[in-house]
Amino acid sequence: IAPDPAFYELSFAITKDLIFKVGKMLIPFGTNNYHHILGGRVDEQSQFLPETWGDYGLGVNHPLIDSKYVSLEYDAYVVNGFGGTTAPVISAGTITDNNFGKGLGGRVIVGLPRGIRLMGSVYHSLWNLENNRGALFYAAGFSIPVGAFNLPVLDRIGLRGEWSRGEMQYPD
Repeated sequence: IAPDPAFYELSFAITKDLIFKVGKMLIPFGTNNYHHILGGRVDEQSQFLPETWGDYGLGVNHPLIDSKYVSLEYDAYVVNGFGGTTAPVISAGTITDNNFGKGLGGRVIVGLPRGIRLMGSVYHSLWNLENNRGALFYAAGFSIPVGAFNLPVLDRIGLRGEWSRGEMQYPD
């Protein structure tokens, strides 16, 4: 067992659909919860984001609409966020309070017929002690499962894509 696990969460179902989370949460961002991809590449050296992005905080997950034709689900969270003095400390969350500016984020997932999903995410954190330098990440993505289109050749193709951007404010 690692002394600093990538994540651990306590989930509490307030209602059947409203889930509250606390712990070192996986950050719900982009199309994939577990390994984060920026610009189509896995950030294996964790230069921009940790490969498994977990941070200490609170979160909520709730499906707003779940009908035959459309579903709408959201994740919202407040986490400790990035820290640092002259540059942001990105690689690992810390249980100690790093500054006043917490990381705030959310993700919306729209489900369409045939398993097609559209996703949008945003995350913002202030990282320095003066709380005047920010980190902003946002993404849009989609996923189309194999068999979504009942047409020759297309019925054997699945597709997933994501566009994301990260902006960091440095002193210079």
